[in-house]
Amino acid sequence: MITTERLQLSLRVADRAMGHQRAVDDLVEAQRRLDQGYTDFFEEHGRPFDDRRPINPEVEEFLPVIDATRHLYIARCNARQAANTAKRRLKLAVRAVERYDADTTIQEAA
Repeated sequence: MITTERLQLSLRVADRAMGHQRAVDDLVEAQRRLDQGYTDFFEEHGRPFDDRRPINPEVEEFLPVIDATRHLYIARCNARQAANTAKRRLKLAVRAVERYDADTTIQEAA
């Protein structure tokens, strides 16, 4: 028999799982926008080097693209932090259900 408390804990897990999925979707979208920002900048201004080396903030030639896409990078960082927070909240909710189940099993065995 499922108790009201167990049901509430399970509903919290479901809610947190949906929040985590939304946060991951937002992170994917923020990364896509950042990648598109890099692509647009390089199409308009050209790449600083002929090879496809990654963007390095320590290389002076990349500073213009970094400045132009800073807001997109910050949005991606915020989305990553939100996804990590949502994942942590989901794990905590799952652990609460596991603790409840373990306590119930111990009480039933006694």
